[in-house]
Amino acid sequence: MTRSSSDVPFLPMNRRSFLHVAAGALAAPLVATQASARTAGIENLIPQCPVGFVDRHELMTSTAEDAAPLQRRVIPAEQLRHGDQGLAARGVRIQFGGIRLPEGRLANSLIEIKLDLSMEVPDCETDSIPWHMWSYSNSGVLSASGGVDAFVPLRNDGSLVFDMTVQWGNGPVRTYQAKLTTGRAGGVPKLRPGTYCMAVPDGGHQHRSDWKSARWQDAGNAACAGLYLPTQPETQSTTEVPVSFAHLVFTIDDGSTKTSVSA
Repeated sequence: MTRSSSDVPFLPMNRRSFLHVAAGALAAPLVATQASARTAGIENLIPQCPVGFVDRHELMTSTAEDAAPLQRRVIPAEQLRHGDQGLAARGVRIQFGGIRLPEGRLANSLIEIKLDLSMEVPDCETDSIPWHMWSYSNSGVLSASGGVDAFVPLRNDGSLVFDMTVQWGNGPVRTYQAKLTTGRAGGVPKLRPGTYCMAVPDGGHQHRSDWKSARWQDAGNAACAGLYLPTQPETQSTTEVPVSFAHLVFTIDDGSTKTSVSA
């Protein structure tokens, strides 16, 4: 059953508690792993996942009369000048839409993804603990978590930190991170309301996604929303071609409101 915005309970945000709502009754185990590494300052050494941002205001300017599928620009999130500093106090609502896989053998070689949110918890022996958010497995039987609708507070520095473990083929399990900030730090993805695409690094190399060659496409179908190559009207083709890299899709909204604007 799909939850409407009015079905999602709302509670005032604070750092001692947060409410998560998951489609499909997801569990949210808090397992204290990797926290000691962050305390030692190793967090800065973890390879970062490329993150693209789709501006919500640009999406809202589209019209229903458009005959072609709706496509909008994707901006490297680290090139945004600043995040929304108001989110630091109010927290955010994350609506996670899952993974979009490329066509061909690359999709079949992705074995496993685990995505955690790094949460700061007061009075805890470690400075942060992971909240398991979403997973994907293709080891024998294909399985993936359902969509997640969660209200979460930000870390003390006004950031939202994702930890991702990935395995491709017979290769090792590798750890990556995506840190989004409400501040102005250069070279760091910025956090503000909108739609985000997080590239899944391939083969142990930090994937340098060419966001300028990708377009966000919605076409009114959330299951098909994701990154595609730009539509070329002169080809008169009705087939949309996905980008050549796997990516996770999620939206960010202000945590102080129950409603959201779907991308």
